[in-house]
Amino acid sequence: MSASRHVSNQLSKSTWLTITVLLLAAACVPGGEPTTGPPTETAADRQPVETADAGTAAVISGEPPDDRGAYRQSQPEETPGFAEFLEAYETARAEQADWVRDPVAVALRLTGYPNSDEESPDQVTLYQTGPERLTVVLLLESARDDSVRDIEDRIDLIREGDVWRVEWAGARWRCQPGRGQQDWGIELCI
Repeated sequence: MSASRHVSNQLSKSTWLTITVLLLAAACVPGGEPTTGPPTETAADRQPVETADAGTAAVISGEPPDDRGAYRQSQPEETPGFAEFLEAYETARAEQADWVRDPVAVALRLTGYPNSDEESPDQVTLYQTGPERLTVVLLLESARDDSVRDIEDRIDLIREGDVWRVEWAGARWRCQPGRGQQDWGIELCI
C-alpha cells in the first residue's frame, strides 16, 4: 500500500448526524429501550451511509468487530506514513482542523487514502464499541499488488471532546492465489 497520507474529503455534518442516529438506533430494541446483551445484526443495521468519497460505501454494523487479535497491530516505526500521520494529527488537533472531528476522515488519513495507486476502500464499516468509542474497518478488495489480494484495516477511535483519537490500529490481508494464505490473516504474503 502506498505511503501517501493525504485525504481532503470528509463527511458532511448531515452525514455525520445520520451516522450518529443510525448508531444510536442500532443500540436500541424496537421499544426504544437500550439492549442489555450483545447486539444482533439485521439487514437494517447494515444500511449504506453516503460519504464524501463517492467510491466508498459506508455501513453501520450492529455486530461487534472481529477481535484485535485477528489483526497485526500497526507500529509507527514499521508502518509507512504512520509517524507522519501522528505528526499531522497533532498539528491538526492544535489548529482545530475539521478532519479530526470526523472518525472516518481520521481512519482514511491514517491508512493512506487516497493513495498514489488511486485506490480507495471498497467498503467502510462503522462499529460503536462503547460510549464515545468507534471502530472503523476499511476493506480494499483486489489490491494492486502482486502478492496481496485484499486488505482490511481496523482503526479503534475514542472521542475526546469534539475530536477523535486513534487508540489502536491494525491490518490483516488475504494473499493472491499461490502467494500465501487465502483466508484473512497476518502472515506475510510471498
